[in-house]
Amino acid sequence: MGRLVTIAELAARSGTCESTWRKAIAREEIPVIRIGRAVRIAEEVAERLIREGTARRTSGTPVEAGAVA
Repeated sequence: MGRLVTIAELAARSGTCESTWRKAIAREEIPVIRIGRAVRIAEEVAERLIREGTARRTSGTPVEAGAVA
């Protein structure tokens, strides 16, 4: 596993609000790593999500860590 990014970093990279990403995480659409109360996303997953625009999805289908939606 590579670098882990925070929700704030993900929001800054994508140009969207943190709440957008938090809602997608709450709907279990994004695979996350929890370290205590901290939530992190694998950088390679974050890059793929940004590239594919997954935060704007409304299908409700979870995204697998290695899958291409």
